[in-house]
Amino acid sequence: MGSMPTSYEPYLSAISATSRISGNVLSPDELMEALTEEYERRALRAKNAKRSDSNDVAMSANDRASGSKGGKKSKKDVDEEL
Repeated sequence: MGSMPTSYEPYLSAISATSRISGNVLSPDELMEALTEEYERRALRAKNAKRSDSNDVAMSANDRASGSKGGKKSKKDVDEEL
């Protein structure tokens, strides 16, 4: 596995530990399948990141109609609604 990029080390470590703990030895084919799936997941994430102008940015919305800061209603606004 020395030919794998260093970014795969945590993934390989997790697969190795899981295999050891479960007592289930992975065949070379199973390991290659898992690595291929991880590669495809990363490629898809990179493709989506290029498409998005702002990756991993949380969106928020404020209720400005209530007239209070941050969209929170004041006690007066709540009382008026009741």
